Amino acid sequence: MSNIEKENNRTAKDEDYQLVSSCQEGDIKAFEALVEKYQKKMLNIAYRMIGNYEEACEVVQDAFLSAYKAIRKFRGEARFSTWLYSITANHVKNRQKQMQIQFHREGLSLENMHGFPLAISKELLKNLVGNLLPTDKFNVLLFSGGSSLMAEESLPATPENIQRAIYLIERQKGGGGTELLPALNRALKIKKMENYSRTIVIATDGYVTVEEEVFDLIRQNLGHANMFAFGIGASVNRHIIEGMARVGMGEPFIITKPAEAAAKAERFRAMIQSPVLTQVKVKFQDLVLLR
Repeated sequence: MSNIEKENNRTAKDEDYQLVSSCQEGDIKAFEALVEKYQKKMLNIAYRMIGNYEEACEVVQDAFLSAYKAIRKFRGEARFSTWLYSITANHVKNRQKQMQIQFHREGLSLENMHGFPLAISKELLKNLVGNLLPTDKFNVLLFSGGSSLMAEESLPATPENIQRAIYLIERQKGGGGTELLPALNRALKIKKMENYSRTIVIATDGYVTVEEEVFDLIRQNLGHANMFAFGIGASVNRHIIEGMARVGMGEPFIITKPAEAAAKAERFRAMIQSPVLTQVKVKFQDLVLLR
């Protein structure tokens, strides 16, 4: 660890110590500052452990309530963030036990719930790719913890290339984090085809927490591509799905049931199937302006 990193860690620890000390003296605003500082991090951790956004939100809320009640017992023997993480992890374990009992009663399993959004994502992508026109060009970038690109350049929508894309989609497995930002960066760097209007379709079933960075990246690339975002399942971050589409001059789609995938894909195709005019020039001759 470099000296700068050590200094940053020491500064963060000192800031937490001051806030905790104020909390122990009854300062509510100090605890609110700790919540603001660590809420997103704890939510991300809880979501990765539990796999459901709504459940993760409730878990984190309960964890902060427990931390507030026990704040006077904190002695600083470990970092505040470590102490808070252990409280959050315990609440996650308790919630998982409750979910297991509930799923058992309903004849479900956690594995089926996690596979549900992935299955919809695959059906959606196969639907979109399988209905491309012969004049279209396309590419597929799959991402979770990392990313894999079908080809370095967009390919013609031939039956062979479409079949190859469907094969790649079928082989995709869940797992790892939802690393959207580097994947989107990579997609935007793919060479743009001349005389083609580029549309980027993003489909994700994960809770993504890099909203501002993603929005900034899309803003910086306006004019290079339109963005259409599909959020799959109940755990998806609706804010980032809707934000990406709006900032990227596209449209957001949220799919929570398998039966909705085909209809949403058809609606998407209806929006983009009309050709886009580019490099339009208008000439006026003998124009008289009247006021």
